[in-house]
Amino acid sequence: MPLTQEQKKQFKSIGHHLKPVLIVADNGLTEGVLAELERALNDHELIKVQLRVAEREDRLARRVKLRVDVGHPEDAVDPDRHHDDAEEDSFSAEAK
Repeated sequence: MPLTQEQKKQFKSIGHHLKPVLIVADNGLTEGVLAELERALNDHELIKVQLRVAEREDRLARRVKLRVDVGHPEDAVDPDRHHDDAEEDSFSAEAK
């Protein structure tokens, strides 16, 4: 079920104060990273994921893959984001 704009806003405000539970860097989305993502979502319900990837296209592709892997492909691309050029990119993911 897609999230409403109000739900997205609420999760973003909650996630803003969280420290990243999962950091994805140059090795990308390995099986170990995806297993840790699943474990973290089972333990915490809402987590912050940090993408330490220099290239904007790579960051976006990894964000999309993470959103699809946690079962929210409809929320994979967020047009409201204004800091995509940052070398580090964080976002929150909630459990299904």
